[in-house]
Amino acid sequence: MKIARSSPLAIAGLSAVLGCQVGPIMRTFTLAAQVALPSGRSEVIGQSLRVQAEGLEPLAPSSRYVAWAQTSAGATALGVLRPGEPLAVPFEGALADPAGIQSIQVTEEQAGELPAAPSALLRLRGDGIGGLAYVPVSSAAATWSGQVTTRDNKLDLHTSNLPPLGEGLKYGVWVRFAQSHECEQEGGEGVPAFVSLGALDSSGALDAAYPYLLATIQEMAITVQSDRGDSAAISPVRLLQGAIVLPAPPAGGPVHQH
Repeated sequence: MKIARSSPLAIAGLSAVLGCQVGPIMRTFTLAAQVALPSGRSEVIGQSLRVQAEGLEPLAPSSRYVAWAQTSAGATALGVLRPGEPLAVPFEGALADPAGIQSIQVTEEQAGELPAAPSALLRLRGDGIGGLAYVPVSSAAATWSGQVTTRDNKLDLHTSNLPPLGEGLKYGVWVRFAQSHECEQEGGEGVPAFVSLGALDSSGALDAAYPYLLATIQEMAITVQSDRGDSAAISPVRLLQGAIVLPAPPAGGPVHQH
């Protein structure tokens, strides 16, 4: 996968962003594989089934996660599952026999009444009662990697072995820019937040949202994000991440970003 987009915008004024002299600016850095994927667990607590999930992406207000129990009679909605908060459901009705639970699933659903059947947007699943694994990507195959080169207002992003994603998911590209208008190292409470450059389309192309600032990128993350996700927040499901390592400045000298 290669992304190479040149913007017609000039980078006049880039020196004001960097706060130092600007010539041809090129940086290359590596994106390393990440394996921090969402997970969950179901367990019997007294006369209730408890389901909990961690690391799922925040969804927009129009959507939510719903937990399901699959039995021989079909899927039963357990309720809305909020990441990090346990959901407890009593063993009664279709769930009277814990031994009859074949699997626990977590799906993305529209807000409103609980649906009669789970959608195809399956995010977590586990056989019986126990651990829940992230369905879209397996950490067992974490051989993906990436290389980034920024040159003025052009961005080249090469990735390898990224797995294909299922329905309702896309790869998001998030970056941290230089901390301030001065050529200083970022750190402490002033570390800037990740901002979105957009998402890779089906052909692997990216139209950068900040073309005139590409030369000030200090860190990049490639995430798995839902079409129903909160577009203002970076997804915690990150497959690749890397940062520029700047050489140490001479003693008493300034720290430059290029």
